[in-house]
Formats: sequence, C-alpha cells, structure tokens
Amino acid sequence: MPKNDFYTYRELLVALQELSEDQLDMTVSIYDQQTNEVVRPIRVLHTMTFVVSNLPVRHQIELDGVVENDQPLLVL
Repeated sequence: MPKNDFYTYRELLVALQELSEDQLDMTVSIYDQQTNEVVRPIRVLHTMTFVVSNLPVRHQIELDGVVENDQPLLVL
C-alpha cells in the first residue's frame, strides 16, 4: 500500500517487476474499484515521455498548480 492515497512511479515499477514475461506482453487496462468495472485499455499516444511542459498549452493551463511542470504523466 502506498504511503498516501497515490502511488509513486517507484511503487508502480516494483509492481510491474512482479509480473511474468507473458503478463508483461498483455494489454494494460484500468480497473475502477468504485464501479467494479474495467474502464478502458491504455492506448499508446506518443513515443515521448509526457511531462506537463511537453503537453499542448491548453493542457498545461489545466494542470497548472495540480502537478509539477517536470512531473511524468500517464496520459489516458
């Protein structure tokens, strides 16, 4: 369990390292515990690492004060 309500990338990496080789080739999906449903698979959007400063300006404005400018993002 994370130290607070949010997982770090380090904690995500530890969880990923526990997967088998076959599981690592499977599609990534998001499970919503509140609705007990698989929300959607994650699609590859771009080859670069997303950080706020690399996003279009409209998204940078939306995220201003929400995350750090250099924080990596998983864009769904």
